[in-house]
Amino acid sequence: MATDLGIVRGNFSNLPIVIGEFDASQSNCEPAARWKWFDHFVRTAKATNSAFIVWDNGFDHLDRAAHKWRDPTALAIMHAALKGINNSLPDSTTDTGAATQSSSAYIYHRVGTPVEDYELSFQLNGNTLTSVARQDGAALAAAADYAIAGSKLRLKKSFLSGLVSSAALPGTKANLAVTFSAGAPLIVEVVQWDVPVFSSTTSKAAAGSDLKIPVTYKGLPRVAAVKIVRSDGSYPFDDWTKYLGPLQQGRGVSQPDIMDCILIPYLIISTSRPLRITGNGMRAASLLPRAPSRPSSQGDCRPPSHLSSFPGFRAMPSTTP
Repeated sequence: MATDLGIVRGNFSNLPIVIGEFDASQSNCEPAARWKWFDHFVRTAKATNSAFIVWDNGFDHLDRAAHKWRDPTALAIMHAALKGINNSLPDSTTDTGAATQSSSAYIYHRVGTPVEDYELSFQLNGNTLTSVARQDGAALAAAADYAIAGSKLRLKKSFLSGLVSSAALPGTKANLAVTFSAGAPLIVEVVQWDVPVFSSTTSKAAAGSDLKIPVTYKGLPRVAAVKIVRSDGSYPFDDWTKYLGPLQQGRGVSQPDIMDCILIPYLIISTSRPLRITGNGMRAASLLPRAPSRPSSQGDCRPPSHLSSFPGFRAMPSTTP
């Protein structure tokens, strides 16, 4: 990024530069990765004396009906970065070859498991972690509810037991605000999760129509990565993904505006062989496409911009049903 913007500035050293649009959509990007990217982009643009405009299409930043920002944290991070104030940022996996991924923007607790202390790690960037509160402003008690050790924040079992339990229903249970000595405060979402289920294990595609696979999500209602393979182990589309990391191989297509299903565009359904979809211990689903043979279209199967995975829907190596 610094190289690219530096080349542009070097070629137009005496002219104003405006970056007309940039964004990392919150509808399909994990928060920790998005916040780190915004911070880096703004600082890099400022270093090259470039102005910039955040892209918003009505689905990302501003809820135009409610007149509210959907992610105030992202805006606060950009404002601080523009002023030259160091932001502390959540840790998250950056290794594209990793078999599992983590994010300090979330606290995950699985249904049926005992509640334990939960540790989060942050990139302090010269700051110190100072306090934790509920998003409504009610402060947590230091020592009793949480402990701070350098860049580590440990939420105590005694506190978390009031939010999650082995029998609680899946879903978001709370949002916590983590404050630092400087920069934007960060939000940590507390999520109770369980393995998603298909409402049906078979589906028949119609020629010229997308194949929608209904899913009951149990935690975060968004798809991170879904592995889809034919019964013989081959990929029905985007075979080149075999060269990517394990969480990206054979990944399927989803749309952020369809929150209760996995969507497979009709152009990738080319045979009547069953497909197998796996995700974090889910039983494979037998999908029987009946569309006539069609060539695949790279344009319809573009890689999603966010490739990380969340508990509750993690891409796993495919196994025989």
